Amino acid sequence: MLLKKYILFLWAATMLLLAGCYKDKGNYDYHPINKIYSGIAKDTFVVFQFDTLNINTGIVQTAPDNAGVSYQWLMYANSGGGRYLLDSTANLKRLITMTPAWYTLVFIMKDNKTGVTYDKQLSIKVISATSEGWMVLENKNTYSDISMITPLDSAIYGIYSKANPNVPLSADAHQLYTYSRGFGQQRILALSKTGGKELSTLTFSVLTDIKDWFFVTPASLAPQIYYVFSTDERLISNGKPYGISTVMPSPYKLALPPAGNYYMAPYNLSSILGPVFYDTIGQRFYIQDPYTYELMDFRKEANAGAFEFNKSTGKSMLFAGAGVADNTCCLMQKNNSDSLFVYTFVSAGQQNSFGRDVKPLQTAPGLSTAKARFFSLLLPQLYYAVNNELYLLNLLSGVSRLIYTFPAGADVSKITMRISEPNKLLAGVNNGNAGTVYYFTLDATGEPQGGKYTTRFDGFGKITDLNYKPAR
Repeated sequence: MLLKKYILFLWAATMLLLAGCYKDKGNYDYHPINKIYSGIAKDTFVVFQFDTLNINTGIVQTAPDNAGVSYQWLMYANSGGGRYLLDSTANLKRLITMTPAWYTLVFIMKDNKTGVTYDKQLSIKVISATSEGWMVLENKNTYSDISMITPLDSAIYGIYSKANPNVPLSADAHQLYTYSRGFGQQRILALSKTGGKELSTLTFSVLTDIKDWFFVTPASLAPQIYYVFSTDERLISNGKPYGISTVMPSPYKLALPPAGNYYMAPYNLSSILGPVFYDTIGQRFYIQDPYTYELMDFRKEANAGAFEFNKSTGKSMLFAGAGVADNTCCLMQKNNSDSLFVYTFVSAGQQNSFGRDVKPLQTAPGLSTAKARFFSLLLPQLYYAVNNELYLLNLLSGVSRLIYTFPAGADVSKITMRISEPNKLLAGVNNGNAGTVYYFTLDATGEPQGGKYTTRFDGFGKITDLNYKPAR
């Protein structure tokens, strides 16, 4: 009897439950949530520094909603450091300025309706396309910029302005210089008429200002040339040589220039054994004491050559630079005359330097007013340009000849070559505000092979300097 009552109770409870469910008109259908997938096929990307990283995601949604999807691209350096928000769009298109290294890139997708997030993790290798190549200093009217031509014959434009969007390079920048200090510490310097900057060799971002380079910063700055010889460095500013010896302990700062009434020509006449200067006031050569930095005469033995270092030459210096082998060559013009000469000497310290030759030039049209000149590092020759014409001067005969004509209206602003490639000549050529770099491969006589250029690179501003940045 008790069992029957229990069964009846269970039956009644079940009926009531079923009846309650029957009366409930609620919608209890289950709808699948929106799932988001990226269509990125690979996990590793390689990009050049200062190039654009493009990643198309090919997003797929299983149940799209009007609320849409939010995106973030976050990049982290694998070696530690900061986090970079690259973009907040479905597809990535971003200029990469980070230091060359491995990075992790996380692509985050968030469903705005449900708040559910999905992510895709990628590996990014940033490599330097600017570790080696010809740096091009170019004027862009109100500012200057730096581009580069790589050894793979590709041009990377606007490197400086991309790395320093808020620190413009002065419009009157005129020299780029790269060298290694001490144990391979590479430096890049950019000089302008009243200032200068040191740039990172990796990112081209500004590291220091010229005012930080001195023990005592001069009241006025007019930097003309910076150069290195052996373990010493020199900056000629306002005709005064400021020096650093890296043999001494750091900090490496430019010392005060020597006292005296002089104005040094802005050319590197020095050798591995010591600094040599040409005073444009006294029109004579000087050396510099390596410890006190005072100007000194050459010893008597050094004056037994073709000319005497310690006496006035009676000539102004138009140009000077390294020549073949251990020669230093100087283009000179006699006072109150159109007569030109090339002085050649060996710079080997106070005692062993000697004047090797004084050569009068016979026929060299336009040489005295040429804007671009360069002594060959392969043969006893001088390249120079007058407007759109490139000439080659034979230093032995003193006679020049026309070897190439650029397009009408062009103006050659720079001629140079590398000591490791003396059979290749570069010319920076401007036509209005547009600049082009020409490469020439030279034949055995020093002329362009076949009378043609090897290759050319367009798209620069007005070119003011060319300097080679070697690999670190």
